[in-house]
Amino acid sequence: MHRYNRTDSVWADAYATPIDAHGVDFVSDRAKVLPAFIQYDLHDGAICRIAPKANDGPPEPPAAFGDDWSTPLEVEDVRKLKTYFDRVQHLRHSLGYVNLRVGGRDHVIDIEPRHKRGITFATPRQSLMSAIEWQAFDDILIGNFCKTTLHGDWGGRVGNDALYPEFSPFVTKFGDNGCAWSPDELRAYFAEYMRRGFMAFGPGPADQAMEKELRPYL
Repeated sequence: MHRYNRTDSVWADAYATPIDAHGVDFVSDRAKVLPAFIQYDLHDGAICRIAPKANDGPPEPPAAFGDDWSTPLEVEDVRKLKTYFDRVQHLRHSLGYVNLRVGGRDHVIDIEPRHKRGITFATPRQSLMSAIEWQAFDDILIGNFCKTTLHGDWGGRVGNDALYPEFSPFVTKFGDNGCAWSPDELRAYFAEYMRRGFMAFGPGPADQAMEKELRPYL
């Protein structure tokens, strides 16, 4: 249900899943796939289609969204970025540094120098600082205009697989969304999930990797 309508992210449209494809090969005796863009009445099962207008106009330049790839970071921006990443204490277990390449200039934020791997995010200033202000770094990752480079040994993992589970969940989900940055905050966060019965890990590799990463906080 995504449409990438920036000229620097429109390349991702070729990989977007068409709405009609979401139900392909879905088989279940207990559930069914509902159509997209609906209001669903849990009382009587009635479906009302919203039918939004298709976002099918021509791609727009980054400037239409306030971004200019040539705009550099300001001194205060760098301070805010360092504060933002410093508080994600779990990153110190596996990441050496985060580099923000903005306006053609690199700004390296040391996380734990003994680790010989890092990440470079090349992205426009406006979107980056808005994501930091609103605690929505995931928007930078899923917008598909940010260029991510991995440095060092990531165990053969590439793309988003490399950022999971050590980076993305702890920064974007547990941190930005859950406001759990320190070990104590993470333990309280997951204790509440377990109290509600929402903590379960499947046998798949991704679930098992996540369970291993969370083990110190459970």
